Amino acid sequence: MKQAAERLKQAVSAGVFLTDEPMSRHTTFRTGGPADIYIEPASAEELKQVLDICRHARQQGVRPDNHFIGVTDARAARYKALREGRKLIDLGAADEACLDAMSIMEFSNAHGTIVCMPTGGASGIVPAAVYRIGERLGKSETEQENALLVAGLIGAFYYPTHYTGAIGCQAEIGVAVSMASAALCSMMTDDPDTIHCAASLGGQVLMGLLCNPIEGYVQVPCIVRNMVAVPTAVTCANAALAGMDHIVPLDDVVALMLAVGEKIRPCDEAGTYILKKEEE
Repeated sequence: MKQAAERLKQAVSAGVFLTDEPMSRHTTFRTGGPADIYIEPASAEELKQVLDICRHARQQGVRPDNHFIGVTDARAARYKALREGRKLIDLGAADEACLDAMSIMEFSNAHGTIVCMPTGGASGIVPAAVYRIGERLGKSETEQENALLVAGLIGAFYYPTHYTGAIGCQAEIGVAVSMASAALCSMMTDDPDTIHCAASLGGQVLMGLLCNPIEGYVQVPCIVRNMVAVPTAVTCANAALAGMDHIVPLDDVVALMLAVGEKIRPCDEAGTYILKKEEE
Protein backbone atom coordinates (compact mmCIF):
# COMPACT_ATOMS: atom_id res chain seq x y z
CA MET A 1 0.00 0.00 0.00
CA LYS A 2 2.82 2.43 0.87
CA GLN A 3 4.58 1.70 -2.43
CA ALA A 4 1.39 2.27 -4.42
CA ALA A 5 0.68 5.51 -2.56
CA GLU A 6 4.18 6.77 -3.26
CA ARG A 7 3.87 5.95 -6.96
CA LEU A 8 0.52 7.75 -7.16
CA LYS A 9 1.92 10.75 -5.33
CA GLN A 10 4.76 10.99 -7.84
CA ALA A 11 2.30 10.69 -10.71
CA VAL A 12 0.07 13.48 -9.41
CA SER A 13 2.58 16.26 -8.91
CA ALA A 14 0.43 19.30 -9.64
CA GLY A 15 -2.98 17.87 -8.76
CA VAL A 16 -4.54 16.91 -5.45
CA PHE A 17 -3.23 13.87 -3.56
CA LEU A 18 -4.71 12.99 -0.16
CA THR A 19 -4.60 9.88 2.01
CA ASP A 20 -7.36 8.68 4.35
CA GLU A 21 -9.63 11.31 2.86
CA PRO A 22 -13.25 11.17 4.18
CA MET A 23 -15.53 10.85 1.17
CA SER A 24 -18.24 12.61 3.18
CA ARG A 25 -16.46 15.84 2.25
CA HIS A 26 -17.28 15.22 -1.40
CA THR A 27 -20.98 14.29 -1.24
CA THR A 28 -23.94 16.52 -0.49
CA PHE A 29 -25.42 13.78 1.72
CA ARG A 30 -22.15 13.91 3.72
CA THR A 31 -21.85 10.13 3.59
CA GLY A 32 -18.88 7.90 2.88
CA GLY A 33 -15.90 6.64 4.86
CA PRO A 34 -12.24 7.45 4.23
CA ALA A 35 -10.58 6.59 0.92
CA ASP A 36 -7.07 5.21 1.30
CA ILE A 37 -5.99 7.49 -1.54
CA TYR A 38 -7.90 10.42 -3.08
CA ILE A 39 -6.51 12.01 -6.24
CA GLU A 40 -7.43 14.80 -8.63
CA PRO A 41 -5.10 14.78 -11.67
CA ALA A 42 -4.52 18.25 -13.08
CA SER A 43 -3.54 17.31 -16.64
CA ALA A 44 -3.99 14.65 -19.30
CA GLU A 45 -0.46 13.40 -18.69
CA GLU A 46 -1.11 12.99 -14.96
CA LEU A 47 -4.32 11.15 -15.76
CA LYS A 48 -2.38 8.77 -17.99
CA GLN A 49 0.19 8.11 -15.27
CA VAL A 50 -2.51 7.36 -12.72
CA LEU A 51 -4.35 5.08 -15.13
CA ASP A 52 -1.11 3.21 -15.86
CA ILE A 53 -0.93 2.38 -12.17
CA CYS A 54 -4.57 1.26 -12.26
CA ARG A 55 -3.78 -1.15 -15.10
CA HIS A 56 -1.42 -2.72 -12.62
CA ALA A 57 -4.44 -3.93 -10.60
CA ARG A 58 -5.70 -5.89 -13.59
CA GLN A 59 -2.36 -7.67 -13.91
CA GLN A 60 -1.85 -8.32 -10.21
CA GLY A 61 -5.37 -9.64 -9.69
CA VAL A 62 -4.59 -12.91 -11.49
CA ARG A 63 -1.64 -13.83 -9.28
CA PRO A 64 -2.14 -17.35 -7.86
CA ASP A 65 -0.97 -16.25 -4.40
CA ASN A 66 -3.81 -13.72 -3.94
CA HIS A 67 -6.00 -14.48 -0.91
CA PHE A 68 -8.51 -12.59 1.20
CA ILE A 69 -10.88 -13.18 4.09
CA GLY A 70 -14.63 -13.25 3.69
CA VAL A 71 -17.20 -15.64 2.25
CA THR A 72 -15.07 -16.69 -0.73
CA ASP A 73 -11.46 -16.56 -1.93
CA ALA A 74 -9.57 -15.51 -5.05
CA ARG A 75 -10.49 -17.44 -8.19
CA ALA A 76 -9.15 -15.24 -11.00
CA ALA A 77 -5.95 -17.27 -11.47
CA ARG A 78 -7.99 -20.46 -11.86
CA TYR A 79 -10.41 -18.73 -14.24
CA LYS A 80 -7.46 -17.57 -16.34
CA ALA A 81 -5.92 -21.06 -16.43
CA LEU A 82 -9.21 -22.70 -17.42
CA ARG A 83 -9.80 -20.12 -20.12
CA GLU A 84 -6.32 -20.55 -21.56
CA GLY A 85 -6.87 -24.33 -21.49
CA ARG A 86 -10.13 -23.88 -23.46
CA LYS A 87 -12.12 -25.41 -20.63
CA LEU A 88 -14.59 -22.52 -20.37
CA ILE A 89 -17.34 -21.40 -22.75
CA ASP A 90 -15.72 -18.77 -24.97
CA LEU A 91 -17.25 -15.29 -25.03
CA GLY A 92 -14.41 -13.76 -27.02
CA ALA A 93 -13.28 -10.26 -26.08
CA ALA A 94 -16.08 -9.92 -23.54
CA ASP A 95 -14.81 -13.00 -21.72
CA GLU A 96 -11.30 -11.55 -21.53
CA ALA A 97 -12.81 -8.39 -20.06
CA CYS A 98 -14.83 -10.48 -17.57
CA LEU A 99 -11.55 -11.90 -16.29
CA ASP A 100 -10.14 -8.38 -15.97
CA ALA A 101 -13.18 -7.27 -13.97
CA MET A 102 -12.83 -10.32 -11.74
CA SER A 103 -9.11 -9.76 -11.18
CA ILE A 104 -9.56 -6.07 -10.30
CA MET A 105 -12.27 -6.89 -7.77
CA GLU A 106 -10.23 -9.69 -6.22
CA PHE A 107 -7.15 -7.48 -6.07
CA SER A 108 -9.29 -4.96 -4.20
CA ASN A 109 -10.37 -7.60 -1.69
CA ALA A 110 -6.71 -8.58 -1.28
CA HIS A 111 -6.05 -4.95 -0.19
CA GLY A 112 -4.57 -3.90 -3.52
CA THR A 113 -4.89 -0.38 -4.92
CA ILE A 114 -7.81 0.17 -7.30
CA VAL A 115 -9.77 3.07 -8.78
CA CYS A 116 -13.40 3.51 -7.78
CA MET A 117 -15.37 3.80 -11.03
CA PRO A 118 -17.73 4.95 -9.65
CA THR A 119 -17.36 2.86 -6.44
CA GLY A 120 -15.10 0.17 -5.04
CA GLY A 121 -17.87 -2.38 -5.43
CA ALA A 122 -18.15 -1.60 -9.15
CA SER A 123 -14.48 -0.87 -9.83
CA GLY A 124 -13.86 -3.72 -12.28
CA ILE A 125 -16.39 -2.78 -14.96
CA VAL A 126 -15.27 0.42 -16.67
CA PRO A 127 -11.51 -0.24 -16.82
CA ALA A 128 -11.99 -3.86 -17.87
CA ALA A 129 -14.42 -2.92 -20.62
CA VAL A 130 -12.43 0.01 -21.96
CA TYR A 131 -8.95 -1.50 -21.80
CA ARG A 132 -9.71 -5.03 -22.96
CA ILE A 133 -12.33 -4.22 -25.59
CA GLY A 134 -10.25 -1.23 -26.66
CA GLU A 135 -7.24 -3.47 -27.19
CA ARG A 136 -9.30 -5.93 -29.24
CA LEU A 137 -10.58 -3.04 -31.36
CA GLY A 138 -7.02 -1.91 -31.98
CA LYS A 139 -7.52 1.38 -30.16
CA SER A 140 -4.49 3.33 -28.97
CA GLU A 141 -3.88 4.15 -25.30
CA THR A 142 -4.90 7.74 -26.01
CA GLU A 143 -8.20 6.57 -27.50
CA GLN A 144 -8.80 4.34 -24.49
CA GLU A 145 -8.05 7.21 -22.12
CA ASN A 146 -10.46 9.44 -24.04
CA ALA A 147 -13.11 6.74 -23.64
CA LEU A 148 -12.49 6.78 -19.90
CA LEU A 149 -13.09 10.53 -19.91
CA VAL A 150 -16.43 9.86 -21.62
CA ALA A 151 -17.23 7.37 -18.86
CA GLY A 152 -16.38 10.01 -16.26
CA LEU A 153 -18.62 12.55 -17.96
CA ILE A 154 -21.54 10.12 -17.90
CA GLY A 155 -20.80 9.35 -14.26
CA ALA A 156 -21.14 13.05 -13.45
CA PHE A 157 -24.77 12.96 -14.58
CA TYR A 158 -25.42 10.32 -11.92
CA TYR A 159 -23.98 12.45 -9.12
CA PRO A 160 -27.44 12.95 -7.49
CA THR A 161 -27.42 9.21 -6.69
CA HIS A 162 -24.08 9.55 -4.89
CA TYR A 163 -23.38 6.07 -6.27
CA THR A 164 -24.54 4.63 -2.97
CA GLY A 165 -25.84 1.13 -2.34
CA ALA A 166 -28.35 2.74 0.02
CA ILE A 167 -30.56 3.17 -3.05
CA GLY A 168 -29.60 -0.20 -4.47
CA CYS A 169 -26.80 -1.72 -6.49
CA GLN A 170 -28.40 0.04 -9.45
CA ALA A 171 -26.42 3.10 -8.32
CA GLU A 172 -23.15 1.14 -8.35
CA ILE A 173 -23.17 -1.67 -10.92
CA GLY A 174 -25.98 0.02 -12.87
CA VAL A 175 -24.17 3.35 -13.11
CA ALA A 176 -20.91 1.62 -14.03
CA VAL A 177 -22.66 -0.22 -16.88
CA SER A 178 -24.04 3.10 -18.13
CA MET A 179 -20.57 4.66 -17.98
CA ALA A 180 -18.94 1.67 -19.69
CA SER A 181 -21.61 1.50 -22.40
CA ALA A 182 -21.01 5.12 -23.34
CA ALA A 183 -17.23 4.70 -23.21
CA LEU A 184 -17.32 1.67 -25.49
CA CYS A 185 -19.68 3.38 -27.89
CA SER A 186 -17.40 6.43 -28.05
CA MET A 187 -14.61 4.21 -29.39
CA MET A 188 -16.85 3.31 -32.34
CA THR A 189 -18.48 6.65 -33.13
CA ASP A 190 -18.17 10.33 -32.24
CA ASP A 191 -21.93 10.90 -32.60
CA PRO A 192 -23.12 12.30 -29.23
CA ASP A 193 -26.69 11.07 -29.71
CA THR A 194 -25.55 7.47 -30.16
CA ILE A 195 -23.24 7.70 -27.15
CA HIS A 196 -26.08 9.20 -25.10
CA CYS A 197 -28.32 6.34 -26.23
CA ALA A 198 -25.76 3.78 -25.03
CA ALA A 199 -25.51 5.49 -21.65
CA SER A 200 -29.29 5.57 -21.25
CA LEU A 201 -29.70 1.91 -22.21
CA GLY A 202 -26.94 0.96 -19.77
CA GLY A 203 -28.71 2.80 -16.96
CA GLN A 204 -32.08 1.28 -17.79
CA VAL A 205 -31.02 -2.35 -18.08
CA LEU A 206 -30.17 -2.82 -14.38
CA MET A 207 -32.76 -0.46 -12.94
CA GLY A 208 -33.99 -1.74 -9.58
CA LEU A 209 -30.99 -3.98 -8.90
CA LEU A 210 -30.78 -4.52 -5.15
CA CYS A 211 -27.63 -4.36 -3.07
CA ASN A 212 -27.21 -7.66 -1.25
CA PRO A 213 -23.59 -8.30 -0.21
CA ILE A 214 -23.49 -11.58 1.71
CA GLU A 215 -22.34 -10.93 5.29
CA GLY A 216 -21.34 -7.42 4.24
CA TYR A 217 -18.31 -8.44 2.18
CA VAL A 218 -17.92 -6.90 -1.29
CA GLN A 219 -17.53 -10.38 -2.76
CA VAL A 220 -20.76 -12.33 -3.35
CA PRO A 221 -22.54 -11.39 -5.56
CA CYS A 222 -20.41 -8.27 -6.16
CA ILE A 223 -17.51 -9.91 -8.00
CA VAL A 224 -19.66 -11.87 -10.43
CA ARG A 225 -21.87 -8.82 -10.98
CA ASN A 226 -18.79 -6.93 -12.15
CA MET A 227 -18.05 -9.78 -14.54
CA VAL A 228 -21.61 -9.97 -15.90
CA ALA A 229 -21.73 -6.20 -16.29
CA VAL A 230 -18.99 -6.08 -18.93
CA PRO A 231 -20.79 -8.03 -21.70
CA THR A 232 -23.94 -6.15 -20.68
CA ALA A 233 -22.18 -2.86 -21.42
CA VAL A 234 -20.95 -4.25 -24.76
CA THR A 235 -24.51 -5.26 -25.64
CA CYS A 236 -25.87 -1.79 -24.79
CA ALA A 237 -23.16 -0.12 -26.87
CA ASN A 238 -23.90 -2.40 -29.83
CA ALA A 239 -27.64 -1.82 -29.48
CA ALA A 240 -27.09 1.94 -29.61
CA LEU A 241 -24.81 1.62 -32.63
CA ALA A 242 -27.53 -0.45 -34.33
CA GLY A 243 -30.00 2.38 -33.82
CA MET A 244 -32.08 1.01 -30.96
CA ASP A 245 -34.28 3.73 -29.46
CA HIS A 246 -33.49 4.46 -25.82
CA ILE A 247 -36.76 6.45 -25.40
CA VAL A 248 -35.81 7.67 -21.89
CA PRO A 249 -33.25 10.52 -21.78
CA LEU A 250 -30.32 10.07 -19.40
CA ASP A 251 -31.56 12.81 -17.06
CA ASP A 252 -34.82 10.91 -16.66
CA VAL A 253 -32.94 7.64 -16.09
CA VAL A 254 -31.15 9.30 -13.17
CA ALA A 255 -34.44 10.65 -11.80
CA LEU A 256 -36.04 7.22 -12.12
CA MET A 257 -33.11 5.61 -10.33
CA LEU A 258 -33.62 7.99 -7.42
CA ALA A 259 -37.37 7.28 -7.39
CA VAL A 260 -36.78 3.52 -7.39
CA GLY A 261 -34.18 3.99 -4.66
CA GLU A 262 -36.84 5.53 -2.41
CA LYS A 263 -38.60 2.15 -2.48
CA ILE A 264 -35.54 0.43 -1.06
CA ARG A 265 -34.74 0.52 2.63
CA PRO A 266 -31.39 -0.13 4.36
CA CYS A 267 -30.15 -3.69 4.68
CA ASP A 268 -31.64 -6.03 7.22
CA GLU A 269 -29.70 -8.22 9.63
CA ALA A 270 -28.87 -10.66 6.83
CA GLY A 271 -27.07 -7.90 4.95
CA THR A 272 -29.60 -7.80 2.14
CA TYR A 273 -31.37 -4.71 0.81
CA ILE A 274 -35.10 -5.27 0.43
CA LEU A 275 -37.98 -3.34 -1.06
CA LYS A 276 -40.10 -1.09 1.11
CA LYS A 277 -43.76 -2.01 1.42
CA GLU A 278 -46.17 0.48 -0.06
CA GLU A 279 -47.88 2.51 2.62
CA GLU A 280 -51.58 1.78 2.83
